[in-house]
Amino acid sequence: MTTTRKLQILILEDRPTDAELVMRELRKEGIQFEGKRVETETDFLAELRDYPPDLILADYSLPTYDGLSALAAARKERAEIPFIFVSGALGEETAIEAVHHGATDYVLKQRLSRLGPAVRRALREIEERHRRAQAEKHIHELNSLLRAIRDISKLMVRERDPQKLLAEACNILVQTRSYSLAWVGLTEPGSKRVVRAACAGDRTDYLDQVRITWDETATGQGPTGSAIRTGQPWVCQDTATDPRFAPWREAALPRGYASVAAVPMKQGARTVGAVTVYSDRRDGLHEEELGLLQELADDLAFALQSIEDEIERKEAEARLRLLSLALESAANAIIITDRAGIIIWANPAFTQLTGYSLEEAQGRKTSLVKSDAHDEAVYQGLWQTVLAGHVWSAEMTNRRKDGSLYTEHNTITPVRLESGEITHFIAVKEDVTDRRRAEAERERMIQELQAALTRVKLLSGLLPICSNCKRIRDDQGSWSQVETYISSHSDTTFTHGICPECLHKLYPEVEQQVLRRTSQIKKPKEE
Repeated sequence: MTTTRKLQILILEDRPTDAELVMRELRKEGIQFEGKRVETETDFLAELRDYPPDLILADYSLPTYDGLSALAAARKERAEIPFIFVSGALGEETAIEAVHHGATDYVLKQRLSRLGPAVRRALREIEERHRRAQAEKHIHELNSLLRAIRDISKLMVRERDPQKLLAEACNILVQTRSYSLAWVGLTEPGSKRVVRAACAGDRTDYLDQVRITWDETATGQGPTGSAIRTGQPWVCQDTATDPRFAPWREAALPRGYASVAAVPMKQGARTVGAVTVYSDRRDGLHEEELGLLQELADDLAFALQSIEDEIERKEAEARLRLLSLALESAANAIIITDRAGIIIWANPAFTQLTGYSLEEAQGRKTSLVKSDAHDEAVYQGLWQTVLAGHVWSAEMTNRRKDGSLYTEHNTITPVRLESGEITHFIAVKEDVTDRRRAEAERERMIQELQAALTRVKLLSGLLPICSNCKRIRDDQGSWSQVETYISSHSDTTFTHGICPECLHKLYPEVEQQVLRRTSQIKKPKEE
């Protein structure tokens, strides 16, 4: 057995001289040891319980105790300790019975030369059993971690909340692999700090008492900071002695954190955080385990990126739905064409304006609604403008599906890729037919009013009038009565009466009658 310390051997022997012979034989074989002789059951059980040895050498028969009882007690309390009988009265059948009950070997006192090889053989066997036990434990730990990774992989499929995903992943690591503490730290944007995203295990208040960074300072030299900064796994197998762990030792040791490992979480070439686990055993984190933890960290980083991409995709889809709804609901006609002017999409307002459904318009050129109201130079100028990357805007007269004409204000905008290449055009068409009709009607009314005003203005200025009959001469040289002339040059209508002067001069008797009648009407009112 390769070891740097002396073997501790417990010798159950009632004769001191026999015990001395045994120890001398072992020294002669070059075995380094410290021996302790006991001869009673009480002393034997006390040593076995309080100072468990590396090897037990026992006589088969003692005055107050016996070897088989000692073997049974040793198997019950410390089954891993090799037990060799050294006796002077041990027959073949008794020896076989002893081995059957669990003895490692037996040596006769008369042949102590066999003791050294028997001890070495027993120690090799126990060392092999120890290696097997360690290997089995190692495999058990790896299987536990694999189960944890499998459970976390299932979790990543169904859980789309980043915080819940990381918290449950830490919980699975602690419960399945039995880590003392597991936590996920993410880099803080704009700084070198590592912030806790999730944790699970014993005494998680440890994370509230420590400062962890990923820079070159002392707080960035530990497992988490180093893993993030270097992009490589980092392990500390003994937190009590590793000088790199000094900034956190005072807080870690009272909580039983004996070893710690951290693996980076990478999204492509970018390290976004780390998964850190703590064990309550020194040298408790082996290389294969680090490899599996790295795979887990990579999966978690991928899951976080996937969730982030999914959120961005849903937000983009929501924006597209809103944009589509807005385009569909727009009052103005909107069409999207490719670079050649082939219609790809049109909103319902286009159908209302032109009479063509989307299905009828798709795959056809915008000349679908072209009329003969414009010459080819207009269309050539349009294409030259938009293919040069400029916005074109003007009024055009186009033709509906039913053949009727309409006027639209058309604005065409080129759509570019990030490279600057023009791939599509968007045309927004505002129906201005009614507006143009209203403007034409208003213009007609203005012109009619201006004509009427012009006719009224013809009565102003110098008019030739006969000084005798008072007739007026028009521009053609004809003479007309005053009322006839005015009526023909304005909207005036004449009524006829007689003024007081003409009544007195031409009809005095009628004037007297009018005056008498007027005075009779006034008298009753005065009375």
